[in-house]
Amino acid sequence: MTTFSPADAVEDRSLDLLRQVRILLLLSGAADAGLEPVPLPILHTLAYLSNALAPVWSLQPFDGKILKRRGSPFYPTLQWDVDHLVGKGVIRVHDIRYSEDNGQWRIDASYSLNEPMASKILTTIEEVGYEPRLKSFCAELAQAVAALPYDLISEILGEDASYGDPTIEVSNVVNFGEGRSVNFTANSAEAFRPDLSLTPSERVHMYVQHLQDRADRHAS
Repeated sequence: MTTFSPADAVEDRSLDLLRQVRILLLLSGAADAGLEPVPLPILHTLAYLSNALAPVWSLQPFDGKILKRRGSPFYPTLQWDVDHLVGKGVIRVHDIRYSEDNGQWRIDASYSLNEPMASKILTTIEEVGYEPRLKSFCAELAQAVAALPYDLISEILGEDASYGDPTIEVSNVVNFGEGRSVNFTANSAEAFRPDLSLTPSERVHMYVQHLQDRADRHAS
C-alpha cells in the first residue's frame, strides 16, 4: 500500500496529491478557526472559495470550473480525495447521515483531521517549504468563513460574483478559471477600497463579509 507523502507532491507535482494537500490545509485552518468537525457542504464551500479567490493571493486555482447546484457547491473529485484520505486514516468521519439533495438521497458527513497522523503530514509540508502562501491563504479563508453565522456558511455563495451569477442557471457550468480571462469573484475582491493598499488577507475577509451583507439584505 502506498502512503501519502507531501514531499512527493512537491517533487512530482501530482495534481491529485496537491489537491489532498489543500484539503488537509483547509481542514487544519478550519480546526484553528473553530469550525471542526467540518460538515460536507461547508468543506466544499471552502474548497470553492479557495479556488475562486486564489488569484487574490497570487495562487492558481485547482479547479477553474464547477457545476452549479442549488445550495452549496460539490466537487466529485475533491470528495473522492477526501474519501481516499479517510481510508488512509488521515481524516476522521463524524455524524454519518443521509441528506436529500434535489429529490435524491446521498450520504453526508462531517470531517476532521486525525491526530497524530495528520500532524506529521502537516509538519512535513511545513518542513519542505511547500507553498507557504497556500497554507496562509487556507488559514485566513477559514477564519473569514468562521466569522459568519453558522447557518449562513453554506448559503453565501448565492451572493458570489461567479457562483451566484443569475445568467448561469442551475445544472450549468460556472467557469471562473479554465479558458476564461475574467474571474468575477477575484476581481470583486480586488476592487474593494481602491483608495487603500489592502493585504490579500484583508481582501479575503472583506469579500466574505460582503457575501454575508448581501445575504442578510436579501433575507430581510
